[in-house]
Amino acid sequence: IDEQLKVLLVRRPETAADPHPGRLALPGGFINVAVDASLHDCALRKLGEKTGFKTPYLEQLGSWGSATRDPRGWCATHVYFALVPPPEDSEATGLAVSAASAASEWVEVDTALRKRLAFDHAEILAAAVERLRGKVEYAHYFLAGDLMHKNYQKLNRNGERRGRLSQNNRGQLSIYFCTWLGFLAVTAEGFKNLRVRSLLQSDRPPDFVELLPQAEVVGKAIKEHDDALRRFRNKIFHLRDSIEELERFFSERPGRLEWAEALHSTFAEFFSDYRILCQVHYAVQNREQEMFK
Repeated sequence: IDEQLKVLLVRRPETAADPHPGRLALPGGFINVAVDASLHDCALRKLGEKTGFKTPYLEQLGSWGSATRDPRGWCATHVYFALVPPPEDSEATGLAVSAASAASEWVEVDTALRKRLAFDHAEILAAAVERLRGKVEYAHYFLAGDLMHKNYQKLNRNGERRGRLSQNNRGQLSIYFCTWLGFLAVTAEGFKNLRVRSLLQSDRPPDFVELLPQAEVVGKAIKEHDDALRRFRNKIFHLRDSIEELERFFSERPGRLEWAEALHSTFAEFFSDYRILCQVHYAVQNREQEMFK
């Protein structure tokens, strides 16, 4: 909203019975076993009841629970979140905001994190923001790595065609090469941290399960040289003058360059197909304005 990442918060009632009267909080509520077939169904229902806001998609963030997070007693919370268009676009996007949203407000996330939210909701919000920004960052890391890879390939082809490279071009080739592998390592780490296979199964629309075989291929490819690639990132990505580590990476096991090329291609194919499914999903949900963001 207004080019800012905002979160929808609700204000708790000003009653003596409420543990945090009048304080802002994330919308939520209790499971109704007679109505809710799943945690996801409960999350969708409570979102609509508390805010009037409807979305076709929610992603599970995690679970929080302890004997102290709610003064009324032991409490467990299962958290879902979604990135959605601004509410003023609701008619065009198929989303709706009703009169139930009177006690709710959109708050810029950094402002919200500085507020005294009810319960442990500031901690939960921080985790959601980290997850969301992490996804964007990992995608950007691959795009940056892809650019470095293309520059490396272009210079390498020029050297092969001419039979030599200038000293300046050799330096650039080394930088492009090491930076590409570094970004590839960060992308692989992000792929694992996001638990992509589980995410596709439980936190994406049903059509996304067709990407599971590709996710399996990516996961297996990462495992082949995962430790070595992570060590390469730590030792060389930022300190490119570590010639010993560079030589070690390639001398420990043969075929690592071919493996890195194959892993990069596998990532590119997966992200391309994932993007296509996202665009189809946005089109079906009448959210075309998000298709090329």
